[in-house]
Amino acid sequence: MSNVQSGYLIGSKVTGIDIAFVDGGEGEDTITQVAAKFLENNLIAGDVITVSGSASNDGDHTIISVIAGTINVVTGSLTPEEAGALVTISSSHDLAATYGVYVQKVKGALDFLKRKGEIAHNWLDSLGEESFTDIGDIHFGPRDIILFCYIKANTKENFIIKLNLFKAVLEGPGLRTLKLPFLDDTLDVYFKDGGALNMLTGWNSSLLVGKFILKLKEPVPSTA
Repeated sequence: MSNVQSGYLIGSKVTGIDIAFVDGGEGEDTITQVAAKFLENNLIAGDVITVSGSASNDGDHTIISVIAGTINVVTGSLTPEEAGALVTISSSHDLAATYGVYVQKVKGALDFLKRKGEIAHNWLDSLGEESFTDIGDIHFGPRDIILFCYIKANTKENFIIKLNLFKAVLEGPGLRTLKLPFLDDTLDVYFKDGGALNMLTGWNSSLLVGKFILKLKEPVPSTA
């Protein structure tokens, strides 16, 4: 099982029109949100966050500290900006580097989408059928994405820590961002279901390895 893996990222994002940017003068600059969703969406100290949609503060910033409604960043990095714009703050973590999770296979991410609703009607007094193919008639259902994974660590304690951190990210509220190395787009997904963790080694082994299947759902599927 190779340690070499790149491009599999999972993260969180907060979007709202209630996000403001404050120049702290000689103190730390801050990003604030009235709805106070930062901790709820797993933004933590040390994360590199990406700001988009703002008037003057788009770009990457490193979180020094965070509470529910306030993110502190390095002084002099933000331009004062009142809330009002639809701002998105996102962060992502490499699955292998952060959680010890490695992806062996991905299923569903490139599957054709399934139409939903009525796509045609057979009139009894007409030849053939009337197909509903106008742009306003075409709607697609959600997409299921399955990751076949294994998780590994050098000690039992480290294994449990990484596993619980990964579970916390998956099982928290809100959508998660998923970046796959073969796709340009970042997908918005939520945790649908996780299979059993099957240990491939004993708990006293020098290298602990477990396999599991992770089922995610993209509620609004990205289209080509």
